[in-house]
Amino acid sequence: MKLFNLLKKNAEETYENPQTEYDWRAESFKIINILLSKDEVTRCKVVDVKEKGLMVKVEDLYAYLPFQLTPWQYPNKDFWITVKNSLRNRVFDCKIVSAEQIEEGKFKIFVDATVHKFREFQLQKDVKLKGIVLKVTENGCFVDVGGHFGWKFGAIMGFLNKSKNYSDTVTENYKEGQTIDVYFWGKSQRGTDFVNSKFYDICKKYVGSRASVQVCRVGAYFKLFIEDKFDAFCADKITEYVVAQLNDDDIMESEIVAYDAQKGFAVKHIYHDSIDHINNWGSLILEKYIGRADLVQNEKYQGIVVKKFVNGVFVDIGGHFDWEHGSIIGKISKDRFGSLQKFEKFEVGNLMNVTYNVSGIEHALEFWEEDYFEAYNRYVGKIVPVSVYIIADTLTMLVDDKYKATVRKRKGERNIMFYHQNGDTIFCEVFDYKPHRGYIVQYVLEEKERVE
Repeated sequence: MKLFNLLKKNAEETYENPQTEYDWRAESFKIINILLSKDEVTRCKVVDVKEKGLMVKVEDLYAYLPFQLTPWQYPNKDFWITVKNSLRNRVFDCKIVSAEQIEEGKFKIFVDATVHKFREFQLQKDVKLKGIVLKVTENGCFVDVGGHFGWKFGAIMGFLNKSKNYSDTVTENYKEGQTIDVYFWGKSQRGTDFVNSKFYDICKKYVGSRASVQVCRVGAYFKLFIEDKFDAFCADKITEYVVAQLNDDDIMESEIVAYDAQKGFAVKHIYHDSIDHINNWGSLILEKYIGRADLVQNEKYQGIVVKKFVNGVFVDIGGHFDWEHGSIIGKISKDRFGSLQKFEKFEVGNLMNVTYNVSGIEHALEFWEEDYFEAYNRYVGKIVPVSVYIIADTLTMLVDDKYKATVRKRKGERNIMFYHQNGDTIFCEVFDYKPHRGYIVQYVLEEKERVE
């Protein structure tokens, strides 16, 4: 029923087959009827694009191919009108849907080209393509590069964002049906992304290279420039933090990581390279990549999170010294945070206060998060009163009746539960602090009580 309605809807677009002295039409129509009866695949050549479909030739007779039965589908039927000049004389596989002789010299033939199979094809980067502009929008334009390959792979449609042009006004000057040079740029949520040739050339020249970025500052407002002519902007929060510490006319050595037609070059402070040389947790080569500074143990510094791992974070405190010593990167283990919730809260680019602690690992710096430092120094190494609560054979211990504590050894917990009652206060030595266990303690009177 759906096919019948489709044929009826397009019945007004019927094409005459001109008469000649030799009436070859009857023979061609016989062949078409045989193909129809046997449901066999034949070939059709595109002649023109009409309002609701394509005019094609099958066995030298004119036929009609509705847009709904074309080899590929466009989201907008007007796209077919746009690419019609490129489609003429292209040949596709098809089947005869219906064939009717209206009168002598006139036939009504419908074909279905959805049976045409295209070869698989993957777009390659660094290859210039000819694309047809299908539609221009305020954010860019839709482009089809299928015609570049003679439509052997069907339509290859993508989007050319205005930010992916040499100038963000270029796409406004594009016209539907215009052929332009583009490059495949990759895949995104929108689908296939293209860039124009000028954008591609400037990226090949600058992106991935090092550059001296000049800072122009007026109060809290700043602008970045490369070579005194190209606009630049910070690629991430860490670079923004670095720029915030610089003054007017200062130079920041950076890596160019991307280009945006509206904002300019995206730059990243080059100390990021030090992160690439972290081989594993706690293994950081300092001599070559990290600046030196006289750090004082247990002194507080302000740092920025530059990388996060399952077991902790890396923090750079170079900004604390206005980058006079370059980057100074150290690690904070997950168990050196005041709480696990606080560890989960910190993300790359966040500022945090840390204290320096001498690391036992060669070539590595170790920091502590400020809440952990305060908790550690509050009781560790001291003998403190601990409240004992025993409820349903479960032992709960609180230092100063407010901070969670855990017995250092399992045997010590059994002794406390054996010798003491709910609500007792005992004295323990504090050995360490862990965010998930609280203070690690040992009952100092345990051996005496066991003897008694």
